[in-house]
Amino acid sequence: MANGNLLSASEILLSALKNIRLGAHSRSTCFRNIVGALNEIYLMDPSLIAPENVRLMEVAQVDLALKR
Repeated sequence: MANGNLLSASEILLSALKNIRLGAHSRSTCFRNIVGALNEIYLMDPSLIAPENVRLMEVAQVDLALKR
């Protein structure tokens, strides 16, 4: 996937993640998929996701782990 596509995808997914209430939707497949996709994008190119959004992703991953 081209960098422009990754950047666009990360922006859309981050927007969705910011609008999801942690704890309320942590068990949903959609929430897990959003967090997983953002993690994959971050692994491909960390520069595409700002540090404050990386922290949000980390909090979401912890929330997912607590719900297992």
